[in-house]
Amino acid sequence: METVPPPTGCNRYKSVQIGTDTDWAEVAGGFQHAVAIKFNGALWVWGSNDYGQLGNGTTTATIVPTAIPVAGCTLGEETFEQEPFTLYPNPAQNEINIRYQGQQVVTGLVIYDLTGRAVYKTTPVAGNTLQATLPVGMLQSGTYIVSLQANDKTIVAKRFVKE
Repeated sequence: METVPPPTGCNRYKSVQIGTDTDWAEVAGGFQHAVAIKFNGALWVWGSNDYGQLGNGTTTATIVPTAIPVAGCTLGEETFEQEPFTLYPNPAQNEINIRYQGQQVVTGLVIYDLTGRAVYKTTPVAGNTLQATLPVGMLQSGTYIVSLQANDKTIVAKRFVKE
């Protein structure tokens, strides 16, 4: 990989390092734009933004990586707050344990497969704290999303793998 000076907006047909940061965990490219996540969980975007694909609330392009604040994501901040929703073990075989201690009241819990189909639903006692063990042994192997909801809208979600 070659190192280049600050971006010039030109097309590159091979990987190049932009800037001096070396703490990128994942990078994905779209049509004339890219998104990346640093090891601390911070989200960064750059490139074309004609349709708002950068997620920064504008349609203005940027040629340098730009941090995008994500509600509830505190890993990129200096003051780390405890995550309000935990799920373990992950991957899971027969059951998963969840714990939520947040500000919003949870009125529903749904497990979705990656096609968006609800494969498990329950209505916990409404509250802003929740601790439960959910059966997942009946699910096929794959990736699923656990969604904690308030009035049928997701307030927080986590992905888990069923072995």
